[in-house]
Amino acid sequence: WQTMARFDRPSEDLGLETPVHFMTKWIIEDEIKASGLPWIFVCQPAYMRIIRFSLPKIFRRISYPYPPNQPLAFVAEEDIGKVVSAVFRDGAEKHLHQAIYVVSELLTPTELAERMHSVFPLSIRSKYRQATWVERMFFDHILVRFFLPPMRYISQINDNLRLGNSFHVDIEDQKYIQELISPLGLTNLEDWAKQNIVV
Repeated sequence: WQTMARFDRPSEDLGLETPVHFMTKWIIEDEIKASGLPWIFVCQPAYMRIIRFSLPKIFRRISYPYPPNQPLAFVAEEDIGKVVSAVFRDGAEKHLHQAIYVVSELLTPTELAERMHSVFPLSIRSKYRQATWVERMFFDHILVRFFLPPMRYISQINDNLRLGNSFHVDIEDQKYIQELISPLGLTNLEDWAKQNIVV
């Protein structure tokens, strides 16, 4: 079952909403466990493709509503496929009742800006720009509420990350995935950007 990595803390503990499509996946996780069926969960953080939403619109700077040192975790979709293939290659029985956390890149917004600048030096500046509260209010309370209600989950994710509630993945998860899919390698940000982004 492909599902979402959880946050470090339940959103409700911070007075926030759980992103609705995360919550539905976690409910299904609990139902699968309670059913007695054999299971393997492939847990992902944010897709790498959502980096497109942060691409420069003002002063050629990458912008998010979070602090510059906020840990971010991304996964390339092809790496999820590599993990599923590796599980069946090894024999699914070896991984039964495991939650496998798939992560391609762990980095901060500052590091993201620097590395994207290395790929697109003329289009993206190396300095990260944190979105202002005015921009955040416009996105959350005008754009999403009145024009793009299905995008509400992005506001919910942003609220968690803005308060430091990161996806519960770390460097050990990344090392484990690298070993699991060997001899294939994890997708790195630079290679992904060259293939998927036009600026």
